[in-house]
Amino acid sequence: MKLHYPGNALARYRDQTEVKGNNMNGVMAPSFRCVECGQSRATKGRKKTAAGWRCAECQQAREYRKAIKGAA
Repeated sequence: MKLHYPGNALARYRDQTEVKGNNMNGVMAPSFRCVECGQSRATKGRKKTAAGWRCAECQQAREYRKAIKGAA
């Protein structure tokens, strides 16, 4: 039987967190929620609008629709 003394708390924490493969890659990556598609996206390529942030894919689709509408 193992006794858990307050002094052993740090050692127990280290034992639990040193497990290989226990890290959560990508969880703390900078991200935001797109106002147009509603999905959580990476911050690369985002655009600020009056309504909020728009992801690069939605911004590109919006510019494409504008170009088609302007050409007609």
